[in-house]
Amino acid sequence: MRICGPIVTVTFIYLLIGIDVTVFHFIAGWSIICEICYYLFYPFLRRCLKTYHAWIWAFSLSLIPTLFSFIEYPINLVNYPGVGPIYVIFLGFPCWILGVLLCYKIELNKSQPTYALLLSFRVGIFIIALATHILALQEIIGHPFTLNIFAVFAFFWLKLEILYYKSMKAIRFGEVLGKSSYSIYLMHGLPFHILLMLELNFTDKFYTFIAYWILLIPLTAIFFFLVERPFHKIASRIKNTHARMLALK
Repeated sequence: MRICGPIVTVTFIYLLIGIDVTVFHFIAGWSIICEICYYLFYPFLRRCLKTYHAWIWAFSLSLIPTLFSFIEYPINLVNYPGVGPIYVIFLGFPCWILGVLLCYKIELNKSQPTYALLLSFRVGIFIIALATHILALQEIIGHPFTLNIFAVFAFFWLKLEILYYKSMKAIRFGEVLGKSSYSIYLMHGLPFHILLMLELNFTDKFYTFIAYWILLIPLTAIFFFLVERPFHKIASRIKNTHARMLALK
């Protein structure tokens, strides 16, 4: 409900304004299909992988498709969907497993991470993200070959964020952005189509960039409050109702 509800709504929006749905799939839909598949696999994996170390082994094995992709696909392949609808599921699996590993209990060390250390990690992860994106856009090394390597760095960065904010109050603005990240992801391809429909062709790319964000921010806010958050509430109600029914048995 949390995942499918918003993506079905976005698909309907694309159809309503006359945009080819395959465009949405290429921009964002493919990764959500992957995520749905992983959640379907999860109950089976949970039965087989009962410890943290077992998930570490699973992560190691899940990297095999990434290594094989260096042989099977051209290294300058820019985007994930280029490997096909089936192989992309296996290619994105390591990222999802790292997310599972983050869900395990993280114990605070004797000394809490300092803000200086956290800031250095943030700067480092930004530089790595920028570098991999430039490599992909310049068609030197595509995202299918770098994303799982980047994911390892992101794992340790996010783990540090969790450790730091276990005892520190989170920034309100950052929390709001985090909660609306799914809406940002679903909406991020739409402003370009709106600019094309309005025939706003800026000669300076800087103005295109500004116009893009002027559209994206309100679109994300509207979608989050009118679509994503209501689906979250519905999903929570279903979960709580199911839990109460189980408790009565």
